[in-house]
Amino acid sequence: DAKGYGQSIWDNVGVQYGLHSLLEGKITPDEFIRLNASIGGWKSPEEMEQERYWFLLGDGLFPLRVSVWSHQNMRLGSLEKPAKRSSGSVDAIEGAYRSGHVFLGKLGIPIIDVRHYLEDDLDMHHLIASFSVRKRMQREQGHADNQLIWVSKKPHNPEPDAFLAIDEWMQNIKDNPDLSIVANKPSSLTDRCIDKEGKTVASGDTVWDGHWNNRPSGDCTEVYPGFGVTRSLAGADVAGDVLSCHRQPVAYAMSRGLYGDIDMSAYSEQLERIFPDGVCDFTLGDAARPLNLLPGQQVAVKSKGKSTSSSINNDNVPEETKAAIAAPIEVSFDTVNDAVLPSQTKLN
Repeated sequence: DAKGYGQSIWDNVGVQYGLHSLLEGKITPDEFIRLNASIGGWKSPEEMEQERYWFLLGDGLFPLRVSVWSHQNMRLGSLEKPAKRSSGSVDAIEGAYRSGHVFLGKLGIPIIDVRHYLEDDLDMHHLIASFSVRKRMQREQGHADNQLIWVSKKPHNPEPDAFLAIDEWMQNIKDNPDLSIVANKPSSLTDRCIDKEGKTVASGDTVWDGHWNNRPSGDCTEVYPGFGVTRSLAGADVAGDVLSCHRQPVAYAMSRGLYGDIDMSAYSEQLERIFPDGVCDFTLGDAARPLNLLPGQQVAVKSKGKSTSSSINNDNVPEETKAAIAAPIEVSFDTVNDAVLPSQTKLN
């Protein structure tokens, strides 16, 4: 920015924290209002302070890291003075999309998503990430048949089995190049969940069904239920790829029934003060997503002096747009491996 700090993609303008809990009756309208008035964004970089440490019984003894969540760098508010939210940089968000930092949902390789079940731990590696990937793939590819989800209870480590499985799958691809990735998937490979002893609890195509895809809970979901995150509890889709939401006026949101059977008319003035720019309409997708990100677009990747082909396959795209986007983009890598598949690789 003008002061030399990097632009941020983080944006929470219009996000109604706890909306899902409000609709389920887990919090009251008063609690919902107080929660959203209190939660702001982050201070600007030049205002931020280092993490703080306090010590008991003199310096160096029993350190307590009180500011572990950077409390001192948050904008916090109250009912009387709602906190200001953070607005992400459109340029930074576009840069994130165009540099590949936002997974769009199209991936031409075999995938086994292996993880431990950590929903009960204070750990960021939760199940929702697996389903976010699957939801994006289903949206962009029409399927996620080249992705498997394996979840195990500790202490069992399913990685050795996953490496053997992916090796067999990739060997099939090498031996049968005319078949698609999905057609080359060994018939024994499906989604699964595993207990702490290493025994498969359940496996199959529907074992991870549940709230994320609006289906009855599958056998693995029953054993290892997944939790939501702040954005999904604010009404966002599990795909989790809305970096900056489209917003709607509070009055319009009420008229559309956003709050269900709960009459929020008595809180309309407070909601307007908390959300002067409107509240999120997650059904419209990401407001900051560049318009000319094309499914099927490929860019030339230069490595060791060689470059893959670049192509855009969409008959509805104007020729001048194709020409502008099809220009090769050179990206430097220190190393390259055989996992980079050629542009003609079939997905299904």
